[in-house]
Amino acid sequence: MKALEHLTNLGFINVGKWEDNSFIVKSNMAHNKDYYSCVYAISINEEIKYIGYTSQSIEDRIKNHETIKSHMKYFNNNSHVFMEFYQDISWGQYYLDLAQGMEYCMIDVFKPKWNIDGKPSKEKKGLEII
Repeated sequence: MKALEHLTNLGFINVGKWEDNSFIVKSNMAHNKDYYSCVYAISINEEIKYIGYTSQSIEDRIKNHETIKSHMKYFNNNSHVFMEFYQDISWGQYYLDLAQGMEYCMIDVFKPKWNIDGKPSKEKKGLEII
């Protein structure tokens, strides 16, 4: 199964794409404040290039990506943004942001090329007996 197909099977939806070097939002969900806590993926030519977390609108977050010249040169009419929204959990005085936690897991699984900012892998290491 291709990575992008796997994302859509997990519930990610296509919320926007690039046309003529500008990001165009295709979904009303991308503007809704209730959906700001999400994991998003940028795909180019059906390859996942980046997975990130945002607590702002996806439109505002993508504007940040558009300022990265090394990324912009790759955006074309076959570049899309997919999002998955997670409902946060409160337990007493504690708050868990599932979207933020899922970002790290998904980076570990999909290993997108642009996620090179040193996020540590959460893979389990075996015990060493001395």
